[in-house]
Amino acid sequence: MFDSFKRATNAIVSLVNRAEANNNRAVATLAPQGAIFHFLSVVTHCANRNFVLGSLSEASVLLSKSRFLTLARGVSFADAEKSDIIIFDLKSKNLINHANGPQNLDLHRLVYTHSSFEAVLLCHPKNAIHHFVENKALDFSLLPILESKIGPVAICEVQDLVDFVSDHTVIFVRNIGILSLGETLDQSYERIELLEWICWQNQNNK
Repeated sequence: MFDSFKRATNAIVSLVNRAEANNNRAVATLAPQGAIFHFLSVVTHCANRNFVLGSLSEASVLLSKSRFLTLARGVSFADAEKSDIIIFDLKSKNLINHANGPQNLDLHRLVYTHSSFEAVLLCHPKNAIHHFVENKALDFSLLPILESKIGPVAICEVQDLVDFVSDHTVIFVRNIGILSLGETLDQSYERIELLEWICWQNQNNK
């Protein structure tokens, strides 16, 4: 009986290993190693910031007109590894390597199909969210250049997001978080950093 259990366990482990190997090969084939490395570098850096809430924060990068990469559901930025990368095909609307996508996968897809942005960062900066919940306008008088660095800002419900993604770079989506959109993930990250700073300044220099 023990031998039968052992054989069954080994078979399951072997099956899981083969599936993981196939997933890794799919990612390696469709995503340049440089793109994967840079994506992981940025999300790992973001992990140390106070606007990242574990696996509730999400990021993605457009690989081509029809595909983007992101992290599998439940993976935090701090724990992200190459094996956690998944690729979504915008044409077939399917995940190529058969993993579970992030909780808000449809938001990433909406951005890439309705705008020219190539990177998405979904996070939860405390000062910025507090500012938006109170529906206050941002005051850039302290450092006017930040207005152009951050770009157009909007507040919306998730069902209205499609009306804002093409011409706004930072969007507070109620009950979800703040989307920062950019040409690169670095730019999306920088926008959140600057937004959080100016919101803190607005709140503490009344």
